[in-house]
Amino acid sequence: MANDNSCANNDYFNFNGELMVIATKQMKCCVCEVEIDNGMDYHNPSPLGKSGDVCCTYCNITKVIPERLKPQPRNEKKI
Repeated sequence: MANDNSCANNDYFNFNGELMVIATKQMKCCVCEVEIDNGMDYHNPSPLGKSGDVCCTYCNITKVIPERLKPQPRNEKKI
């Protein structure tokens, strides 16, 4: 028997356990400002957007994912 708290049993989470945006109204992509009217086209725009923002599939593939894959600077302390 599956755990009732698993993400697979909750319609508000995707398979990675990330909270999905529920499409209750038409929203704008925070990157290109196109109107998104299909709830399946909402994506998390982090690090390019703020909390609560969404981005379209095109911007997710061409801008958001490449930004996430950029090497992050290391905080190296010299002693």
